[in-house]
Amino acid sequence: MSSIGEVPEKPTSNTNEKTVKKLFESIFSIDSNAKIEYGGSYIKPGSKISVRYFQMFNTISGDIIENSSGVFFDKQNDDRYREALPRIFDLAVGIETVGNVLKKEKLDKLEKELSRIERKTEE
Repeated sequence: MSSIGEVPEKPTSNTNEKTVKKLFESIFSIDSNAKIEYGGSYIKPGSKISVRYFQMFNTISGDIIENSSGVFFDKQNDDRYREALPRIFDLAVGIETVGNVLKKEKLDKLEKELSRIERKTEE
């Protein structure tokens, strides 16, 4: 379908992966500052939030429909995606913004530093 609503007789590619990635990055406000500061077993600290993680919200396999695995999102058998899900879910549904996530991470870092300083002064 075109931007004016015309449906072509034969589908053709009118974009590329780079353009689609930029579109999704703008929709989800992902830029070079959108990083996962706290690491886990599979995602290291400072990793950029990838548009690929958001793709798990766009697919649904037959297994999920049948609910034999007890999960609601595809790719949950992949450790990287299972670890990323709680970190990006609020971004995907619009509850959080990248700016708020970065501020919370900064606050957590400052609170840990404050606790460390307080423990040192008590000694």
